[in-house]
Amino acid sequence: MDQLGEYDGDDLLKPIREGLSNNGKLYAVPFYGESSMLYYRKDLFDRDGEAIPKVHRHYLTQNESHEQRYQHRLSNQVE
Repeated sequence: MDQLGEYDGDDLLKPIREGLSNNGKLYAVPFYGESSMLYYRKDLFDRDGEAIPKVHRHYLTQNESHEQRYQHRLSNQVE
């Protein structure tokens, strides 16, 4: 897209921008895009001697284990 007007393609999240580009050229602008974040309490992982999970499914497993030990989850919302 050569005519983005005042739209700054660098404002797009990198994965979205790359998904809408070919050979470095942006061909579309998204109607909608988002990113997600996961917040956790490092002190709970440190206390239990557990590594911070790198993959969402590992976090879910640790969340279940934590709930069984302490009767509460590491987070309120887990899929």
